Amino acid sequence: MTIVNKITALAALSMVAFCTPKKEDDNTPVLALLLASQPSLPTGFTAVTVPNFSLAGRTIASAGKGEDKAISTGAATTAGLERKTSFALTYTFTAADGEIRIFGSASQTLKTRGDQDSYLRITPTAITGFVAGNQVTATTGKATVITATVGTSKSICVDIHREVDTPDSKVKFHNLVWDKACSALTTSDRAGNNVFDTETEIWTATRAATELVTMGSSETFAGFALRNAAITTITPGDPFATSGSIRSVK
Repeated sequence: MTIVNKITALAALSMVAFCTPKKEDDNTPVLALLLASQPSLPTGFTAVTVPNFSLAGRTIASAGKGEDKAISTGAATTAGLERKTSFALTYTFTAADGEIRIFGSASQTLKTRGDQDSYLRITPTAITGFVAGNQVTATTGKATVITATVGTSKSICVDIHREVDTPDSKVKFHNLVWDKACSALTTSDRAGNNVFDTETEIWTATRAATELVTMGSSETFAGFALRNAAITTITPGDPFATSGSIRSVK
């Protein structure tokens, strides 16, 4: 074969190689990179949908500590009527408009009182409580502004308590936040030395016993939703708070 023919043959082979579609296997590194960049659910959580959030999950099993309590004076105790859940949380915001919501004592769709949203809202500039869709003002003296720098990891410790008043059967949500990791809490911290404290009624009127029993048995999950943020650790557990003043804010 002459040199010209060899060059022509090599050029033809190169053109065939260039025009031949790549095999699926050729895309494996790209697909792996794309999958690795997608946010994933923490162990023990299953995916749920929360509008306007890129990732949301709830615990597969009930979370926190259920406490039996009588619905009214003289009545028999109702299993799990009260529920208190802690969260060891480490997170990083990826943008200034990032937001994380933490849900406790919620249904499988992260609702409370049947169809309402009650959660702790965390942003780079503040932490606020929302109960039945309404923002709750932090108690005086327990309203420290907790902030986070975008791009920097931060750890906090959270308690969310569902509490029921007897004898009027009013349901309240009580949110507590410590501006430190749960592993760093002292006895004094647990006894009331927290920096954020809100409580408000989610049901302001006496409820039928059947409603409360259903709540106690079905609104037992914990969860989260996020956008423009990443959660490194979220570990629900039994409550950390042991005592302290309970203040109601409406």
